Amino acid sequence: MEIEIFTHSKCSECAILLSMLKEEGLIDKIKLVNTEQYPFIAFERGVLSTPSVFINGKLIWSGKVNFDELKEVIIKGTVHTNTVTIEEAIQKMEEGIFDSFAASCWLYVSGNLLSLLEQKDFVLAITGLASDPQGNKKYEEIVKYVKEHSNEIFEKWKPSLIRNIVTNFVRELYWLYSVPLGAYDIKRLYPLEIFSHWMMISSGAVGRVGLRIYPLSDTIVMKRIKDAYQYLFDNYDEIWNRVISSEKLTAELNSRITQ
Repeated sequence: MEIEIFTHSKCSECAILLSMLKEEGLIDKIKLVNTEQYPFIAFERGVLSTPSVFINGKLIWSGKVNFDELKEVIIKGTVHTNTVTIEEAIQKMEEGIFDSFAASCWLYVSGNLLSLLEQKDFVLAITGLASDPQGNKKYEEIVKYVKEHSNEIFEKWKPSLIRNIVTNFVRELYWLYSVPLGAYDIKRLYPLEIFSHWMMISSGAVGRVGLRIYPLSDTIVMKRIKDAYQYLFDNYDEIWNRVISSEKLTAELNSRITQ
């Protein structure tokens, strides 16, 4: 049985998972794929969130990984089957999309939830349906439900999407500058137009493949982006504190893994 885990060195969930695997003496029994080093392999395999766990080539978990079940797979060589209700799957889908910066950013900018659901393997993984014998049938029921309630769902999800996007923007600033930036500096270096460009580039683009640039005159898209930009400054201190705390934890866990 081949178990592959796609990871990123800056991903806190990856650091937690790999730390647990090392503590259990299981880390040498899996194949790790560094998405920083091998981005195109990750794109080819449909990785939208890290960690992503593939078992015999099938995506089973994306973003959130059930460690106990993964441990059982590694030790016993069998995949645990689950029965997931439609209600549970929809809730997990919401959590899984919020956990994926790529999915969150693309969805928020485009406003097109149905198109995101066409990434079937990703949806099956984040909902738990990848290991449900009736997963394909339930997936179709979810698509039907979303078609009927798409606008309502999107409006409900907006605050969480904004929070995820803005937090990741600040996280990238921290990686880039290594210190917190003042609000004035962010406004000076990253005015709304630059922030808008960053969001569009972050929305599922590989070079220009998948890139969709919305003109600044598109009032619908720009209204959403302005809301996210304003959220950054309305919650400036809280976001920076959360990011720095998360980065320190990730660095600490990574140091344990390499020891």
